[in-house]
Amino acid sequence: MFGMPLLRPIVRTHRRDIEPLCGSNDRRNGLAVVGRFFPRRFLGLIVLLFLTGVPQAWSVTVEGLYEVRVPVADGTREARQEAYRTGLRQVLLRVAGRRSALASEGVSAMIGDRAPDLVQSYQYETDEEGQQRLVLKFGAVGVNRALADQGVAVWGANRPLTFAWIAVDSGRDRRLVSRVGGDSPSTAWRDAMISAATGRGLPLRLPSAQWHHDDALLSDIRGQFLSKLRERVADVPHNLLGIVNISRAGSGWEASWRLENGGEFGRDTVSADTAEQLASRMIGLWAESLAERYAVAAGDVSEGQKVDLRLDNVSDLDDYGAVSQSLSDMEPVDQVRPVSVTADRATFRATFSGELSVLKEYIALDKRYVVVEAASDPSSSRSEPESPASLGAGVLQPESSASGEGDQVADMLQYEPLKVTEAEGEADGESFESLYPVLRYRWRPVGTASDDTGPGQE
Repeated sequence: MFGMPLLRPIVRTHRRDIEPLCGSNDRRNGLAVVGRFFPRRFLGLIVLLFLTGVPQAWSVTVEGLYEVRVPVADGTREARQEAYRTGLRQVLLRVAGRRSALASEGVSAMIGDRAPDLVQSYQYETDEEGQQRLVLKFGAVGVNRALADQGVAVWGANRPLTFAWIAVDSGRDRRLVSRVGGDSPSTAWRDAMISAATGRGLPLRLPSAQWHHDDALLSDIRGQFLSKLRERVADVPHNLLGIVNISRAGSGWEASWRLENGGEFGRDTVSADTAEQLASRMIGLWAESLAERYAVAAGDVSEGQKVDLRLDNVSDLDDYGAVSQSLSDMEPVDQVRPVSVTADRATFRATFSGELSVLKEYIALDKRYVVVEAASDPSSSRSEPESPASLGAGVLQPESSASGEGDQVADMLQYEPLKVTEAEGEADGESFESLYPVLRYRWRPVGTASDDTGPGQE
C-alpha cells in the first residue's frame, strides 16, 4: 500500500451483501435504511464505531486537473479552436500520466476532432502583462472516456502527495529549495519544480523557509539520512518523501533523486542543460511511475462513473440514514453504497451519470451538506508570509514556466491535504486508483442552529 502505513478498515462491505437504496417513493427511517446497506450482523459494530475514536492520517485530492489557461492571439474562432486543441493536449498529459500515450495516431486524431466537444466552459481573460488567455474547463467524464476509447489508462484525481527535500550544489555553495524566501537561484529552482509538477498534475510540497539555512539538514539530504529527514516532516501531510541532490555537470545540471514511502519507491539520475529542463525530466519520471501504478485500465472507465463522498458529523444512525436517503434521491445518482463508518464520519461511494460537476450542483442544493475546507499546513511558521508559490493547501502558482505543457496552468491546479482516519486508510490507498476526487462535506442535520445557510457557508 502506498504512503504511510495503512490499516485495514474496521468495516468493509461487499456487493453481495448490499441491496440498492430505496427510491424516493419508498422512504424508511434511518435504522431501516442502514439495514438495507449492511447485513444485520454488522449493525452492532456500526453503533460501536459511532462511539469510538480512531487515529488520524492524511488524504490528498487534486482539483483543477481538467482546467487550463491557454494564450490566444485574438478572439477569433480559429484562435479559439486552436486553443481547444492545445488545452486538451495539456489536460491529456496530466490525466493519462504518460507522455507516450499522447503519441498514438488515435489520440492525435481525437485531439483534432473532439476537442471542441469536450470543452465544458470557456472564458477570456487578460493577464498582468496584457496577454489575452482563454480559460478552458474540460468535462472530466468526457475526457476520461475519450482516452479509454483509445485504449489509454486514466490516472484519477486522488494522487499521492510528495514532500521533496531538494538541495542544489552550484559548485560555490549548497542551498535548500524552499517554497518561500531564499535567494534568486533558489527561487528559480522552486519555480521550475512547481511548474513542472503542475504541468503533470503531480501534488508537490516543498519545505518552508524555516529550514533554509540549516546546514545539518543539507548534510542529511546529501547523505540521504532517511530517518532524520522523515523525522523533520513527521507532522507534515505527505505520502511520498523525495530526496534530491542537484549538482553541476559540465555546463548543465545533474539530479540524483530517491523516492520512498516507508520503503524505496524508486531512484534515478537525470541531467539537462537548464533548471527548467531538469525539473521537467525528473518530475516527469515521478509522474510516469505513479501513473503506471495507479492509472485505471481503459476497460474499467466505461463501467459507470464512481465518486466517494466523505461526510463528517454523521454521529448516529438517523444521520446515516438521512445521508444515504438524500444521495439516493439525487437525479444523477444511480446507486449508493457505504465504504467505511467511524465514530463521527461516514464514506459513501456513488455511481452516477453525466459529469461530476452536475452531481456537485445537486449536492449544493441540499443545505445539509457543508463543504469541508482544506486543512492548515502544520509545517508553516506563523510568521512566514505565504507567496504565490506556497505549496500549502491551495493554489500552485509558479512565477515562471518550466515546460510548454505547464504554461499558464499553475494557477488553476489545487490540492487539499485533509485528515482522515486509519480506518479509512485502505480505502484511501484504493482511492489512488479511482478517477474522481473524494468529495468532502460536513453533515448538518435539519434543526441545527445554522441550518439556514447553504453548503460551504459557515
